[in-house]
Amino acid sequence: MTLVRAMAVGLTLAAAVTAGADDKKAKFDPAKVVGDWTLTAGEKDGEKLPADHLKGVVTFTKDTIAIKGDGDDMSFGFKYTVDAAADPAAIDMEITAPEALKGTKAKGILGWDGDKLKLTYNANGKERPKEFATKKDSGDFGFTLAKKAK
Repeated sequence: MTLVRAMAVGLTLAAAVTAGADDKKAKFDPAKVVGDWTLTAGEKDGEKLPADHLKGVVTFTKDTIAIKGDGDDMSFGFKYTVDAAADPAAIDMEITAPEALKGTKAKGILGWDGDKLKLTYNANGKERPKEFATKKDSGDFGFTLAKKAK
């Protein structure tokens, strides 16, 4: 009988510790992404993007993203929403500019790697990525961004 009680107490403590750990997990705060960011790394379909594809500035407002390329590169605009309760946080984006791509939608995920922002999304309208890595022929893009110094 004593062994059964000890096991019950042990399981109860384990459940309490696990529940406490879940409670301590910070929910993604979309307000923290607002501002100007630079791309520090990128990949598509499991392949690293060359450094010249990572130039420019990415600006987040509470509901838009503007990507301004370096020099003559094309700029993009998106409107977006974030589901911060999802794990990882889910982002739904829709292109607003350029006109030729307007209305194109993408589903992605957001998360933190220290003070860097990670964004992975599928540009082909397929299902939302489940991890911050891209795989060959997935149509997924993954980026790491660093907040621009003021």
